[in-house]
Amino acid sequence: QIVDDPEEGGVELEQAADALNKEKGKEKAMMITGKHLGKALGEQRSKEQFLKTAQDCKVLIACRVSPMQKAECVRLVRDGLPEANKKKSPLSKFFQGGDAPITLSIGDGANDVPMIQEAQVGIGIAGREGRQSVNNSDFAVAQFQHLKGLLFVHGRWNYLRACKYTLFTFWRNMVQVLIMFSYTWFSGFSGTVLFEDWLRLTFNGFGTIPVLALGTFDQDIKKDVALENPDLYEVGRESKELNVRKTLETFFAAVVHASIIVSFCILAYPGMDLWGAGDYYTFGSAVYTCLIVDLTYRVAFLTCSHNKYTIGAIVFTLSGYIFFLLVYPCLKFMADIFEPNMYMVPFHMVRNWYFWLCLMAVVLVATAIDTFTSVMKRHLSPEQIDRVNKDRQTRTTDKPSKNTNQEKVPLMDRTDPSLQKSTPSSKDAKYYYQELVDLSDYGQQALWSKSITIEGKSTARVILIIGMIMFLVGVVAFMQSRAAGQLRIVYHSARNGYSNLASERPMGTTDKEMFNNCSISSGGYSGKTNSSKLLECKVKVPRTMKPPILIYYGLGQFYQNFVTYIKSEVPKELAGKKVSESMREFKCRGKHTRETGNGSTIVPCGSKATSLFNDRLEIEGMVIDRKDVAWPSDVQRYDNPKDYPNRADTVWMKDLFPDIVDVEQGVKTEAFAT
Repeated sequence: QIVDDPEEGGVELEQAADALNKEKGKEKAMMITGKHLGKALGEQRSKEQFLKTAQDCKVLIACRVSPMQKAECVRLVRDGLPEANKKKSPLSKFFQGGDAPITLSIGDGANDVPMIQEAQVGIGIAGREGRQSVNNSDFAVAQFQHLKGLLFVHGRWNYLRACKYTLFTFWRNMVQVLIMFSYTWFSGFSGTVLFEDWLRLTFNGFGTIPVLALGTFDQDIKKDVALENPDLYEVGRESKELNVRKTLETFFAAVVHASIIVSFCILAYPGMDLWGAGDYYTFGSAVYTCLIVDLTYRVAFLTCSHNKYTIGAIVFTLSGYIFFLLVYPCLKFMADIFEPNMYMVPFHMVRNWYFWLCLMAVVLVATAIDTFTSVMKRHLSPEQIDRVNKDRQTRTTDKPSKNTNQEKVPLMDRTDPSLQKSTPSSKDAKYYYQELVDLSDYGQQALWSKSITIEGKSTARVILIIGMIMFLVGVVAFMQSRAAGQLRIVYHSARNGYSNLASERPMGTTDKEMFNNCSISSGGYSGKTNSSKLLECKVKVPRTMKPPILIYYGLGQFYQNFVTYIKSEVPKELAGKKVSESMREFKCRGKHTRETGNGSTIVPCGSKATSLFNDRLEIEGMVIDRKDVAWPSDVQRYDNPKDYPNRADTVWMKDLFPDIVDVEQGVKTEAFAT
């Protein structure tokens, strides 16, 4: 239908709309002149009718229109379609995402500048009409035919990259928060953060580096496939990869990964604690390491095509994290500046084989679950890209063409005969184009890459291999557990039974290993205090053990994880240095941790120094060697003041705990440093 004056062979807009509505099952087209376009855009009713009619047409041609009328047409689509989309069902909005349309304008002259600036995406064509359109555009092309590659190839690639980057950023933050949230049950809801402060500050850095490469180089399909299947472009036009459904899927994936990390770290904790790696700082560092490795793996899993930059970003992230652990906690002067309690923590973490079992289990189980979920989604709810790739190879290695007879010129100009005539000879084309565009594989998005797609039998193989490895890990862990005997004595039984919290009764503990029927009498241990009591328990060791036997006597970590306990110390004072009273008041909250009832100063101050666990374990018929129970690095960083123990009006640890703290060693006593 032509909307124009009757004498010119046209009809009015209302007549054209009625005629087009009667055409059922046919492709429709409409042409409108500038004069009638001005009428159509003049009133609200005619605007709505014009927009509705144009939406039903395959193509709309506006001829002899002014530059401002072009811009008004773009504005009509931008402002009018959101109102029409409000009538969509909530279910349709849920799957399609946002309502506002994204408009694109393309032109080659100065009269197209208002239209280009009005659209969200403006494209200028560098032609004979000058460079005004190019100078005012977001993108510039040499020929109109290059719009196909710009949209269907690079536009689609960049949309998917942006969606993956956005959703991954949301996912990684959710995993971190969920892990820290789960720790609140083990810290008495005191607000203790599982990860050490300076360690946690690296999260955004190590969590961003690998996904930057994904957001720059990832290609789910090659260029020729995208051009052969232009219908794949609807993934961005209909917001299929960034909507409410995708956000909920990402949230569910974050819950799964956080649960995997928390579960395996809790299972590994008793073994880590048994071998001296169960303190707050070491356990938190182990969980954080599992988190960093898991999110790095996740980026590798989400990347469709790996090249040297994506692989390099992953290697750089892991190497950078290792370097950080070597520099910050393992160099004493660095640890003294930031957090003295982190000194040599990574060393004791990596020498504990329970940590490595936990780390390996987290990655393997996460891989199995992600692989199974991805394959099931492709089979149960396939997308267009899955149908396109169905007949293609499951594992491909893609390399750029190496045709020595073809000069390396931009792909957009290589197939343009008209432009080739106006450019230098093919012999000099390489040097001519090098001054205009980046002709490298990097600039032309033609880097060597490897894509791996797991389907059918491959999925079963991957899960089977992971299952076999996990079975071997379980066998090793079981054999190691059989070499240890556990006896758990609960001083005060819970009213409603035992709990798995606070290591009161860890998972796997049997009834034969629990004891609470011990007798208490006074005057048991012949120490220097008159208030000592004897707790005598007759227990049966559950299995025969060969000497030498490691005796581990510990408390549940619950009470030691209160934030007021962890932060209640002055590191410089523990190192034997003199500190101001204001610093003591700031670090050691509570006057009872700084002064005694008669006003004497407690040195060192804080809950750690004034609440030393002073129970003493004795086993009849056996001599327990209590040496080397603390890390040498901890004993090394503690020191007594120069005037110890002769300072007036001062109470030392040896005075508070004479049965435990040696007079000569003071704060260097291993019972305190451990």
